Amino acid sequence: MKKLRITTVCLLFLATSFIAGCTNNSSSTSPNTDTYSAQEKKVSSVSSESEEISAYNSFTEYDKLTTFEYTEKMLSDMNKDDPDFEIVRNIHEITISGHINSSPVKNEKDTMEQIKLIRSILGLVNPEQQLVFDKDHSSTTTYRFEQYYGGYKVNSSSITAETDDDGFIIYTTSSVISTDILKKTKLDALLSKEDVLAKQTEYKNTEITGSEIRAYGKFSDAPVVAYIGQTDNNTVIFSANDGSIIDIWSDIID
Repeated sequence: MKKLRITTVCLLFLATSFIAGCTNNSSSTSPNTDTYSAQEKKVSSVSSESEEISAYNSFTEYDKLTTFEYTEKMLSDMNKDDPDFEIVRNIHEITISGHINSSPVKNEKDTMEQIKLIRSILGLVNPEQQLVFDKDHSSTTTYRFEQYYGGYKVNSSSITAETDDDGFIIYTTSSVISTDILKKTKLDALLSKEDVLAKQTEYKNTEITGSEIRAYGKFSDAPVVAYIGQTDNNTVIFSANDGSIIDIWSDIID
């Protein structure tokens, strides 16, 4: 009986050692997720002013940095061999003449992924939630996205990416309104279209055909939700905040 107990203990010890050895071997061949996370965190913290940025001076190097978005300095470095590269700003409009990635795009999904890389340059926080693909105004070499905020289309705000024959984006134009500005839109306590028309006299029989956010001109610092109205002769734009008429024009063509 004593001999049997000793044998059992030895077998248990050998089994435990074998399991521990397998576990150690498995750990040695598995990726070190802690190290990877630390490296990823370090990469995502690189700024446009960092000395480290000088190391990433080509498309291939930049494309490895998938954890953060491009800065204007990065785009400039990537296009250093392109004498025509430039980023031009004009109030809300931004034009990028040059590549924004080393991979070609085949469809609107690929294009969206590359737009996400320059979201802060464009003033966006989440392009997938704020941009809707405009199929009617797109082609095999042009991808257009319209801007939305809070469920409303933003008037005259869009992004268009143009590609060369090989599918590389070479020209990007944006007229989108920055998220910081759109946050000022009063989306709560909006009047219904019935309430807006009830406030009218001359245009009380106007047909409301849609709604949108106006963020240009006098509304550039305080965007408003507007109703689009149609009469026999005019297009009338009403404020959904107070029912006032904010724009009107004749549809009669001389």
